[in-house]
Amino acid sequence: MPEQELHNQNHPDDARTLARLEQEIALLKTQHEAHLRARALIQFGQWEQDLTTGAFFWSQEVFEIFGLSPETFTPSVERILLLHLPEDRTTVQENLSRLKTQGGTSTFNTRITRPDGTLRHLRVSAIATCNDQGQPVLLQGIINDITSVTTAIAESHRHLNKYRFLFDNMAQGVFYLSLDKTPTEVNPAALAMFGLTREEFLQSRRDHPLWALFGENDAPIPPASHPTALALLTQSEVKDFTAGIRNARTGELVWVSINAMMLEDPATGEPTSVITTLHDITALKKASASLRKSEEHLAHAYKMEALGTLSGGIAHEFNNILGIILGNAELALEDLEKWHPATDALKEIRVAALRSRDVVSQLLHFSRKSHRVKKFVPLQDILRDTIKLLAASLPSSIQITDKIPGSLPLIKADSTQIRQVLINVSTNAAHAMENNGHLSFALAKLQYAEPLTINHFQLEPGSYLQLTARDTGTGIPAENLPKVFDPYFTTKKIGEGTGMGLSVIHGIMKDHNGAVWIESTPGEGTAVHMVFPVAAQSISL
Repeated sequence: MPEQELHNQNHPDDARTLARLEQEIALLKTQHEAHLRARALIQFGQWEQDLTTGAFFWSQEVFEIFGLSPETFTPSVERILLLHLPEDRTTVQENLSRLKTQGGTSTFNTRITRPDGTLRHLRVSAIATCNDQGQPVLLQGIINDITSVTTAIAESHRHLNKYRFLFDNMAQGVFYLSLDKTPTEVNPAALAMFGLTREEFLQSRRDHPLWALFGENDAPIPPASHPTALALLTQSEVKDFTAGIRNARTGELVWVSINAMMLEDPATGEPTSVITTLHDITALKKASASLRKSEEHLAHAYKMEALGTLSGGIAHEFNNILGIILGNAELALEDLEKWHPATDALKEIRVAALRSRDVVSQLLHFSRKSHRVKKFVPLQDILRDTIKLLAASLPSSIQITDKIPGSLPLIKADSTQIRQVLINVSTNAAHAMENNGHLSFALAKLQYAEPLTINHFQLEPGSYLQLTARDTGTGIPAENLPKVFDPYFTTKKIGEGTGMGLSVIHGIMKDHNGAVWIESTPGEGTAVHMVFPVAAQSISL
């Protein structure tokens, strides 16, 4: 048997001990190498100062941190201070002096300039060792080169400041919510939309009434359908969600386009929060609504113009035919004796022809093909005269009242047409009240500071007189209100009306640069509002 094997058999514990020692040595070697790599990465060195002799000890790492060589540089307090930036030297002196006199520990940051001109940021940690009398005799410490960390922090602050500037000054509203729907951050644009302060916003939860969203016609949107809730539920992005936010300060509805998406932890991929952006589209919504109104106004103008042209053409042709019928009826009546059987028939033909002529006149008024002369007239006088006529012609079961101020300016108008407007309105009111109710008239001054569109009428800024006729009739259903001024539209039975009354009023008011519109509640009554521009040369009566 070989000698080595015999030795192992006789001393098995020694072999295991040797193997264990070899493993421990290898582990210590690995740890030492890791320590050296860590020291090189962290860039720190050790230093000492013997306070008795004043001598310094620097490790090789300290020399490397300062960019110096042990062969060319001998550390001393004076020479070390010169390496620091002038504005940092006081900090270094104060900390070292305190350690030398009071002992204890100290940690401070400072900056040095290397011989090659590069700037380094250092963190110095030191502790004082005292003798039996409590007097410091030795200073020991570590110097860390934190330049890379300081640079990274400065760069991080630069990016953070850039982000904060963009975040605070962007036109879009932005806010963040945690996974439990608690607000964590918000920018000024979002606060302006909500009408809240930063404190009010961050202290409220997502289910707070101030967070309510509204759809068209102010219909509340259920919280479960809010973009942030959908983003949390589906963990996917929600885009271009249109809703209204009620501004807490003004009470106005702010229309916004909302985007919401989950944010994830880059390391784990787990969701951390929700970011929501708000783009204010209130002006766009208003512009769109204004465009729709303009389109409706233009379409209505085209329709009324086409109907007017058609009505005017029919009226002229019909007027020629009526002239022939009426003329021949008159001639026939002159040729026949009063006792002749055809006399009564001819008289009926004449009456019908005269009534038809009135219809033709209304058609011509509507089409603006009849030329009238306008004069400066007091609207209150026309109203009073017409009320006297109505009191005599309408059933006594209809009560007529008026509210007319004592002093009103003149308007430029055709008195006959204004009377026709009042008679048409009153006739409709009497029919709606079934000849039993209350008809009231009121006059008032108005002032419009800005251009105004009412029922397709364009009113310029200026002074106006408003005439309102209000009845206690059956009212007009909401679905019929947009059509009441259309020619030939009527809800009356056949033979009770032509459907031209309100369309004639519309044409007359248009011709007088005024406006007419109707407010009505079924079962309560109807109010017809008419406004007339005050004449430029008008004087108060």
